[in-house]
Amino acid sequence: MKKRLVSFLGGFAFLTVACSVVIAGQIKIYDDRPPSVAKNLNNGFYPDIAGDTKDNIFVIFQGNEIKNINTGKSSILPCIGISKSIGGKKFSKPNSATSEESYTINCPSLAVDGSGVIHIAYYADDKIFYIKSEDQGINFSTPIFVSETKTAFQTKPSIAIFKKHIYLVWEGEKDNIFLSKSFDGKVFSKNKIVNNPKTGIDKEPRIAIGSDETLYIIWSAKKDNIYWGVFLVKSMDKGESFSRPRRIDDNEFFETRNPDIATFGKKMFM
Repeated sequence: MKKRLVSFLGGFAFLTVACSVVIAGQIKIYDDRPPSVAKNLNNGFYPDIAGDTKDNIFVIFQGNEIKNINTGKSSILPCIGISKSIGGKKFSKPNSATSEESYTINCPSLAVDGSGVIHIAYYADDKIFYIKSEDQGINFSTPIFVSETKTAFQTKPSIAIFKKHIYLVWEGEKDNIFLSKSFDGKVFSKNKIVNNPKTGIDKEPRIAIGSDETLYIIWSAKKDNIYWGVFLVKSMDKGESFSRPRRIDDNEFFETRNPDIATFGKKMFM
């Protein structure tokens, strides 16, 4: 069985993807220069990556494209770029996954389900949106508004898929971590606060799902102007209830932030 380990680096004017392949416990590093991904969409920020069962690798990022805005003038606006590679050596010309005219589109998160459907969550205009593609990222659905509160700041979403079940988390009003879910990709549940009790000014959530649909959510907490710890909760009932937040790092001297999480079967990696 072939598995892929992929790392990526976002830059101010470029985004590259460096690939390595893990085969039977042996790691092969490509000797050639990592391929450029952002290309025609200029800047590459906030990259995320996922693969499907057919060895396709997808990378999304915040890019920029020229659009004719309502005034009739051309303007450079942010968009969500998506690029595809078979095996990670050469990436396709990026396609824009978003069509709305907004100056604040950013922080995309990516997941691919077992049928090859691409799911993306992103932030725009202080709200969280969800889109999907059923044709390998060529066309995308109309954005669905997920975060309920229309006046408070909502940002940095993270998305995870279990079969047809879609789970999203993000940081929102009053420094809370929120969860919403959908089992049909059309209607999302009422937003639920995950970080109860709060562990500080809670930021930067990420979500992963185990093979038994256990949800794992991780985030960094800011206290006294220092990112002082990383916390974890889990849910074994599809997000209806959560464990108490548990600190998982033992760093007492430096800031701890921007955590990430992944699962393989019932194993969890942070």
